[in-house]
Amino acid sequence: MAESSIVYTAWETLLVGRIRQSSVYNGIERILKEHKIVRASYHGGDFNGVNIITLMQESQDIMDEIKVEMVTQKPTMEVEINKLCVEVRKALVLWDDVFSKANTKYESTDADWVKEYCDEAAKSVKLAMLQMRLMGFSITPKLHGLECHLVHQMRTVPGGIAMLIEHRSYGQRIPMKYKRNFMRAESKY
Repeated sequence: MAESSIVYTAWETLLVGRIRQSSVYNGIERILKEHKIVRASYHGGDFNGVNIITLMQESQDIMDEIKVEMVTQKPTMEVEINKLCVEVRKALVLWDDVFSKANTKYESTDADWVKEYCDEAAKSVKLAMLQMRLMGFSITPKLHGLECHLVHQMRTVPGGIAMLIEHRSYGQRIPMKYKRNFMRAESKY
């Protein structure tokens, strides 16, 4: 099996859940549940944003546990499993960095500060996208949107796009009339 195919199959097992009958899948599901990461039935059986945030933030521990589970089930594939878990952990950490930067309200309105911050965010996006490509994933429209448009939006929305994002998990919602005001605002950047 090609290396990128192994990575994709394991990733599919982890996040998409199409291999529901395997003991590897069940072991991964158990580990995720122990970390309070569960598939939302109202979300088509996928993970919702809160679960993905937890997965990204606890990726070190979760991927270590998944590695042990997978090696227990498939001891002959230990080398491939170790590589897979390192690569998935790396992707999760990189995306956590991207989303953290996108969700940060700017500390300053100084144009130089905003430019430097957004340049750092652009580097983070490039690294995360490179990791996805190295793992053999096709680039979906959502990933393309992040890659091509996220940093531009961060530069043009006063205070950053964190002001526009709904954080349902934290009980915060920004009424649409405020979002419209942000979208109409002239950019200083």
